[in-house]
Amino acid sequence: MDLWLLQALDGTPPWLTPLALAASYLDEFGGIFLLIGICLLIFGRGPRRRAGMVILAALLLVLIVVDLVLKPLVHRPRPFQVLGMHM
Repeated sequence: MDLWLLQALDGTPPWLTPLALAASYLDEFGGIFLLIGICLLIFGRGPRRRAGMVILAALLLVLIVVDLVLKPLVHRPRPFQVLGMHM
């Protein structure tokens, strides 16, 4: 599926690049969720503050499980590396 998607997106219209970059930056390292969690923790009251704590705890859990355990364990190459493409 990765190969199919990469080949389907190869040659996309130029106007799509800024949209894809903006979407990518919004979720860089869970940035949007980190911002929401911090805002809820600081400005929220009651259940909203608890939701902020849950969001931040979930981000920390994902960081530990995925980035520190699973990725080094699987060590799968990125599709563009397999295809010899330059990004």
